[in-house]
Amino acid sequence: MRKESLYLLNFCEINIFFNKTKPKKTLIRKGIFVMKTIQISNNNTILKLLNSNLKYEVIHDGFSWIGQGRKPFISFNIKVFGKYLSYRLPFSCALSVKHKTTKNKIISEYSKFPVGFRILPLKLRVTAELLGDGRIDFSVESENENGMDIKAFFFPQPFNAKKYDPNDSYSVDPIRQGTLIYDNWQDNRKAITLLTLYSRKINTGDAYLGLWGRVCGNHGFSAVIDDSNDCTLLSCYNKKQALLTSPKWCSQLGKVGYKRVLHMHFMRDCDYVKIAKDFRKNEEKHGRLITIDEKIKANPNVKKLIGAPIIHWRIMENNVPESGIYKKTKIGEVMHNTFEETIEKFSRYKKLGLDRAYVHTDGWGKRGYDNLHPYILPPNPKAGGYEGMKKLADYCDAIGYEFGLHDQYRDYYLDSEVYDPDKCVCNINMNKEYCDYWAGGPHNYLDSTLAKPFVERTYRELEEHGVKIKGTYLDVWGIMWGDENYNPKYMTTRHQSIAARGECFDMLRKQGLIVSSEEIGCNMVQYLDLVHHAPYAVTPQDGGPAVGVPVPLTNLVYHDCVFVPWHTEGKGGWGIPDGDAGKLHCILNGQSPYFNNSMAASGEQSDEELKQRIAETLEIAKVNELVYNAEMVNHKFLDKNRRIQQTEFSNGVKITVDFDKDTYKVE
Repeated sequence: MRKESLYLLNFCEINIFFNKTKPKKTLIRKGIFVMKTIQISNNNTILKLLNSNLKYEVIHDGFSWIGQGRKPFISFNIKVFGKYLSYRLPFSCALSVKHKTTKNKIISEYSKFPVGFRILPLKLRVTAELLGDGRIDFSVESENENGMDIKAFFFPQPFNAKKYDPNDSYSVDPIRQGTLIYDNWQDNRKAITLLTLYSRKINTGDAYLGLWGRVCGNHGFSAVIDDSNDCTLLSCYNKKQALLTSPKWCSQLGKVGYKRVLHMHFMRDCDYVKIAKDFRKNEEKHGRLITIDEKIKANPNVKKLIGAPIIHWRIMENNVPESGIYKKTKIGEVMHNTFEETIEKFSRYKKLGLDRAYVHTDGWGKRGYDNLHPYILPPNPKAGGYEGMKKLADYCDAIGYEFGLHDQYRDYYLDSEVYDPDKCVCNINMNKEYCDYWAGGPHNYLDSTLAKPFVERTYRELEEHGVKIKGTYLDVWGIMWGDENYNPKYMTTRHQSIAARGECFDMLRKQGLIVSSEEIGCNMVQYLDLVHHAPYAVTPQDGGPAVGVPVPLTNLVYHDCVFVPWHTEGKGGWGIPDGDAGKLHCILNGQSPYFNNSMAASGEQSDEELKQRIAETLEIAKVNELVYNAEMVNHKFLDKNRRIQQTEFSNGVKITVDFDKDTYKVE
């Protein structure tokens, strides 16, 4: 243990602030005073702080990991002519920098930040806590925050092995279902490079999980964000083309607000399965890991999803002329199926052997799919209105199909009869977030804390008209970051936004509805029974080559917590790597099959063809019945080309698939 050291002032970095000139790299790295290394240790782990801009080294079991790549920084908000702009500085630009140690902590205190020709009273306390057995918690806390001065901060610096073989190293990345990025990986290189060009929000398709890791030979680490509501991932490449990642923590309404914690676990005999399991343990610790069995206990109707194919059904599509979709496709109004036509087709499915299913219904609202939200009643008059929709719901109930709806309470359409500009999400400059790409055209975003009355109204009025709903899908909420709102009437944090969404799902669950949303973002899984996909990252996402080497990272965490259907017809497609059969990924993951005949022209299929398709779908669904409530405990590649893969589940079931031979085995 070394004595407390002091690093008072880095004059070259203060010069950067006043003159806004790019300094020489060596000066930023070393400053005028060279700080002595601070070191603490615990059993088989040594932690070193190498400089005042928070460069660390960790030595675990004799293997060294060191800060590498993008250096830690703080982005400050500065108000110029009434508008907030951001300005980035290294931590070490604080006029007061102090370091001290305790038995198992290195504590760095930064204060007196020179920002906008003023000295902020802000103090940041950065702690590296050595917990033993290779576990280290990195955290940031704040004092004296009295404005909206913080936009974001990047900490700690990404870690990489000090000495390693790039031919035996990979990074574990949480983009969509999950992937491994091997050093110098060349396949689909452009898509991998894109990962380094922006901050990737957690709880989105860019990062389902607040998790990443690195494996170099026999050593590796997991990095787990304790609370990812205000966190993004920022990646870079080193000189050996290794993808290195660390958290960029975003402000909570312009402040650090609460303690930010990153759990890192350095270990020997590390692989992506162990990295995923560290994240699962943290979810369990915080009570966020709610299993399917627990959800069935809360709502017995969820049991009806076990082994049930998912029908994704369309009623009416209507791309208004102002929408980006219309400008791209020139497709306007299309009636895919009226309520009466749907009854006829479902009757055919039933006769040919599809005894039960969950039905997800798009485009049933007044003006069709993705229009007029958050209030879209009455049901589409051209499709049959309330009377036709009631008849369809009753028919589904009679034949054992669970009738569910697509609904939306985030996109806030300007031509909705309930649009109120005062309820829109505003950024720090009080500008309303805006989009006009989707079918309904121009819209802002509704503050989630104001959505519940609209949800209550919709399902109350459906019930009043006798429409028996068995499930509902509240679009995008499951896979969008919480919406932060700077409108002074509301000042909604992302935590509050996520919690408000959860309240809406819980309200509907108490009514006996199966609740679902789009994808499997980690902040929302606890509230959902079903998500409609959790695919691998491919480019483009609707079909193309894989990004890296796909692995079921997310399912290693949440398999027994939520139902996830897969497209099972043909090869490739949405979230399925080129050349892979979707049904094999569905089987390998032990999850639900889509029965996608509304997307294809099922009316053109013969009874024999449709009967065969139904039989194949039910065969896949039987695998889900075997493992729906079992934890996925392992995944591995059985050949050097990674075409033979195997999953293992906590109930002893093993599933092996061969993507070249299009075969599978369940044992």
